[in-house]
Amino acid sequence: MRSDSLVTLRTGILAALGLLGCEAEITAVPIQLDCSDASPTETDTIDCGGVTVREKEAICSLPPELACGATGGECTTAEECLEFSGGDSCLLGPGDGCSCFTGCTADDDCGEGSVCHCGPRGGVCARADTCRTSSDCEPGEECVVWVSTDECGGGATFRLSCTTDEDLCLPGRSSCQCEPSGPGGAFECSGSNGCDIGGRPFLVAGAPRVAPPTRNGERVWSSALLPDVEALSADRRRLLAEHWTHLGQLEHASIAAFARFAMQLLSLGAPAELLADTSAAMQDELIHARLAFGLASAYAGEPIGPGPLAVDGALDDVELEEIVGTLFEEGCVGETFAAVVAQQERARACDPVVRGVLSQIASDEQRHGLLAWRALSWMLSSERGDVAAAVLAKRVERCERELAGAEEAEPPTVRAGTYVLTSAEVSWTRARVLGEVVLPCARGLLLSHRSAARPVDRAAAA
Repeated sequence: MRSDSLVTLRTGILAALGLLGCEAEITAVPIQLDCSDASPTETDTIDCGGVTVREKEAICSLPPELACGATGGECTTAEECLEFSGGDSCLLGPGDGCSCFTGCTADDDCGEGSVCHCGPRGGVCARADTCRTSSDCEPGEECVVWVSTDECGGGATFRLSCTTDEDLCLPGRSSCQCEPSGPGGAFECSGSNGCDIGGRPFLVAGAPRVAPPTRNGERVWSSALLPDVEALSADRRRLLAEHWTHLGQLEHASIAAFARFAMQLLSLGAPAELLADTSAAMQDELIHARLAFGLASAYAGEPIGPGPLAVDGALDDVELEEIVGTLFEEGCVGETFAAVVAQQERARACDPVVRGVLSQIASDEQRHGLLAWRALSWMLSSERGDVAAAVLAKRVERCERELAGAEEAEPPTVRAGTYVLTSAEVSWTRARVLGEVVLPCARGLLLSHRSAARPVDRAAAA
């Protein structure tokens, strides 16, 4: 299933490379909703290809008077809802948490600006943002029921909004959190998932290298950050310390990867602009490493940093074939993927300090990924572009084989209570990044290279 945040990322890369006109099938196309074949129901909604559309008012049954139990979320009993939120029913919402809802049987039971939606567990009041039924929407639009979820508190609310002719996702058809971009706005993905996801990996002979972590007694490598640790259990703090230590190791290794890349660019006679951007990226990765080790130190309660990084053999492969292959794996794949993961984790994080760190990492990694694509494009346009194209074609085939092995996987269940992606989520997201961003952009570069080479071939033949 396509994530429309990935469509936006892919379109940005293609636009920067001047490739949007190369392959019409990979441009972002708004989604149109057609409910002409939907079957009528006795409730207020119809199922329109997986999208819940409210067509009419209906009489609903009241939610059952059952306690939700200790499942997390914003409530465990209806009494808690009556006391704290104004709702009267504690029901299991999307995911693993319970939320407070107001039970109802008809629209008149709900307050102004709300309707009674016959939800999966009985009638609950839903906020009518831009419509009460599809008759309130423009011709060709539908009144969609969607769920607004509070990732930090676990609460969920049913809401109703009209579709538009600019929607980039639809609730029920997308694995992302699909919601309107603003009052009356188009639906789009909000927030924009072996776990080596930080920065540009430092590959030597095809294997990633990182420095061992150290507890060196002073904050020479960690920024002074103060995330909220008081509410966390000792086990939770330990797991987060391990997570951010590992991320810090990867970001630290990225500094070496960019240092080597700068020397490789110099050996190829690259433009000054690529060298300047590579130097700036190296500084970004230094900041990322300090931020990651800063969070690790805060959760561990003691300073954590990197030890010595082994760099032997890092400059052994200086041929164009090796440079292109490493650039594709480290930059075009690695950093593009890291940006998407950071965006997703930032959307889940509740702590403002953590959200700030992930926001900076996501923004920088996306820019670094684009730098890799630009450098690859320059190599394809060089005198040895055919050599670079042959290497890229082989890497594309390798990605296609990897993707073929992951196509049957089901979307993983989101783990409640943490912003850190599980290994299943990481694998799922990597497959989607490969299929929806990396492969289309790589194929676009190859198509552009072949198109540019044809006039030269004809001239040589003449």
